[in-house]
Amino acid sequence: MFKTKVQNEQGVKREEAVQQKCRKRQEGFTLIEMLAVVVILVIVAGVGYIMVNRQIESSRERADVANFRTIADAAMRYMMDNPNFTGNALTWQSAATSDLVPTYLPQQIDDPWNTGNDGGTADYTVAVDTANRRITITGQHVYTGNLPANTVGLTGGNNAVAVLTITY
Repeated sequence: MFKTKVQNEQGVKREEAVQQKCRKRQEGFTLIEMLAVVVILVIVAGVGYIMVNRQIESSRERADVANFRTIADAAMRYMMDNPNFTGNALTWQSAATSDLVPTYLPQQIDDPWNTGNDGGTADYTVAVDTANRRITITGQHVYTGNLPANTVGLTGGNNAVAVLTITY
């Protein structure tokens, strides 16, 4: 503890010297301390950015798989309701000329990456092979890695678009 000012003159000067030394030490942070804090913040921000981007990409992939399943369900219902269909593709770009919208799908489904969002063309194509009773749905997004897990019937990935083939 510091000595009080009641003491002799020599004690007071000594007390002032100790207080000035403490004040000088507490003036601010050194450049090294500030640099260390900035480096730690950059590392934390970088890790957070990577994790958020992974989650976004994962959710887009799951949404894409859900879109394939929704379109497949709508196409199968259409083929059951229209057993004499003779075309080779189902259209669904706009409600006016669509086989699927609005009866089987409420609206055109866009892929989560908006790769085909160019004002009218479908992000997914639906091809029908009536001879073999197959419906093939093709997306526009090129998967650079493997497809998400639990994607029964979905093929592609590794720098290719995803394709879902179902038999009705």
